[in-house]
Amino acid sequence: MRGVLVWSVLLCAVGGGTGILRAQPVPQSPGSVVVLTGSNSLSAQTANRVGTYQERPQRFWRWEFEPTLQLYGVPLSFYVLLSSEQREFRQNINAITSLFAPEQIRARVRGRIEQALRASEQYEDVAGLAQRYEEIRDSLAAADPQALQRLEAYRRLKELERLKEADPMEHLGELRRLGMISAAEQVMMWLPEVQLGVTYPSYSPLVLRGVALNGGSLLWAPGSLVLGLAGGRTRRPILRADSAQLSTYGQELYAVQLGFGRGKPTAVTVVALTARDAMASLPDTVRPLQGGPGATHVLGVQLKSALLKQYVTLEAEAATSLVTWDVSSPRPESSDLPPWLVRLLDLRVSSSVDFAYDARLTVVAPTLGSQMVLRSQLVGPGYFSYGVPSLRRDIARNEVRIQQRLWRRQLALGFGVALERDNLLGTKRATTRSTQYLVSLGVTPRRFPFLHGNAAYSEQQNSFGVHRTLQWQLSLGHSYALGRVAMTSTLSYGQSQSTGFAGRTGIATLTVGHSVSFPFPLSLELAFHTGMPVFAGDTLQQRSTQLAVTAGYRLWESVTLSLTPTVSREGEATRLSLPLRLQLDLKRWGILRMELSATRYRNPTEPTRSFEETVVQAAFEQRW
Repeated sequence: MRGVLVWSVLLCAVGGGTGILRAQPVPQSPGSVVVLTGSNSLSAQTANRVGTYQERPQRFWRWEFEPTLQLYGVPLSFYVLLSSEQREFRQNINAITSLFAPEQIRARVRGRIEQALRASEQYEDVAGLAQRYEEIRDSLAAADPQALQRLEAYRRLKELERLKEADPMEHLGELRRLGMISAAEQVMMWLPEVQLGVTYPSYSPLVLRGVALNGGSLLWAPGSLVLGLAGGRTRRPILRADSAQLSTYGQELYAVQLGFGRGKPTAVTVVALTARDAMASLPDTVRPLQGGPGATHVLGVQLKSALLKQYVTLEAEAATSLVTWDVSSPRPESSDLPPWLVRLLDLRVSSSVDFAYDARLTVVAPTLGSQMVLRSQLVGPGYFSYGVPSLRRDIARNEVRIQQRLWRRQLALGFGVALERDNLLGTKRATTRSTQYLVSLGVTPRRFPFLHGNAAYSEQQNSFGVHRTLQWQLSLGHSYALGRVAMTSTLSYGQSQSTGFAGRTGIATLTVGHSVSFPFPLSLELAFHTGMPVFAGDTLQQRSTQLAVTAGYRLWESVTLSLTPTVSREGEATRLSLPLRLQLDLKRWGILRMELSATRYRNPTEPTRSFEETVVQAAFEQRW
């Protein structure tokens, strides 16, 4: 409630709307002081067994609730996720998030632009005078002021055409001048991200990208300046009584982002991050397999520059990390750094420094339909950020990709080559060098069948030998009509072959698909897939076949029924599944979906893996 009062005071201070094209006020929804919208979803599943190789429980439910409150046109959203899958020995699934939703303001502004552009035909009588505006403005003001107003309105419409497809965030000043946004909306769009609860801030690919953060994040972007703050808990401590080595330290992370030049040809962003495991969150006698407790400090710089307008673009990022792999290790007895800096960074004998960079140069020739991308990437073996924990390390990669479109963009050709190596410091037993080639073809003629093809060849070489892989695939398809019956047919064939460490192996696949839509509410789909070994005596690949038929029928306007019997065989094993789906459109009350699936699996060579499974699923979705 306190946050709502803050937004109300801010809106009153900023003021109301402006005029569209300086002629009429920014439209407001009738009775738009308080508007409540949102969605609600409840799903559940029960089965007679736990799925093979699955961690999902035999029975579970999920509830997702996402209301949006518009207070004086300012949208505030909330997201709640509750699930019976929550377990004490795992990280949280349940989540509660509150956030400011500028996407709705963006959609509202785009709607106003489209509404204004629809009125452009009213100004055709002054369109011919637009190029002579500077010459005739003064004389026209004296002779016919109304004609001058119409001419100025027409010139503003031409500016709106340029902004129609652009991101409103990058043109707030122009949109404000043209009357497309109010003063309050402009202030709100300066805050594209305000989130509390479970958030997923994304600042840069090397420093912070999409990690779950239970805390808050703020992004403030007035004009060309960008300031971002994020902080909270990324992991909660988990002490496993059954296996202490699987325990997890609690962890907190804080990050800041400062950018200059947003919406301009050249923009620079600085990102800093610090994260630390809570050593006191687990007993001293517990040492998890994940290691630690650790800490990391990361500093990164991003650059994006349009060197030749829209033709040449440079995107680059460089980052360095100071990682302490075990904060409980002793401090260094001697160091070249000042003592105050050693204490500030909490340096230990397990601390290390490394760096990473990623640079991409894009060259585009729109009139020729050409594009070339040059990319160079290096991530040192000691570089690490808790903001991107899954980032692949100890790798250097350089690649070139070229795309060419011809024949009125109905023919697309692509080529790429990449060189990659690891073991940058020579500390591993072997160094792997990889070379990859990629070729693609796309033919999409209008009213004729399409053809897509791609081929990839890679070669990995190290002290243990050479491993080569060749993959290629061709796909053909066409959509057509026979009378009032609409049909789509597809055919795909490909091979994957490998030679090297595991000997010689390969598999060829053939996929056929056909769908039919009748003028009455019946649709049919047929899918056939088969895979067969390429080489004789290949024991790693087995012949497989799968056939699936889907029939869908709308019994009434609000009731849809579908059935998809599927039979498959891989080696000696057979699988038969029969899912039945029912969808009820309850109009303003919501949509109810139900599915009953029965599966029978038989494996004569491994009878213990055979099973019979029945799964019942239900989901109710509601929007208001």
